[in-house]
Amino acid sequence: MNKQEILHQLENAKRMHISWRIHALNLVSGLSAIEKAPLGHDECEFNRWLKEEGLKYCGHFDSYHQLDTVHQDVHKAYQAIWNSVQDNQHSKTLQNMDRLTDISDRLILGLEQLADDIKGH
Repeated sequence: MNKQEILHQLENAKRMHISWRIHALNLVSGLSAIEKAPLGHDECEFNRWLKEEGLKYCGHFDSYHQLDTVHQDVHKAYQAIWNSVQDNQHSKTLQNMDRLTDISDRLILGLEQLADDIKGH
């Protein structure tokens, strides 16, 4: 796999995450129906990339290792949103969404940092 392919995968991961974040916003605003329970961090496609291709091609970058923790935090925050929506706790849902937004921004910045590290390598 070459540098451009890895960068493309990172850009795709960023787009998928932003799409997923929009889904979370729609859930909070009532525009999406509550679906099945959220996936754990170790069950999603991004985690598979992190543990396989990401580790193989990017594991030597510090920015790569920081992504795993932030990724886990994203899943925990979404689980909290899902739980508060299920329990009909609107104010707690909004607080959880604020938390998810902050963590999501960190994940996007982490993906961008990893891309910058790869470009500079």
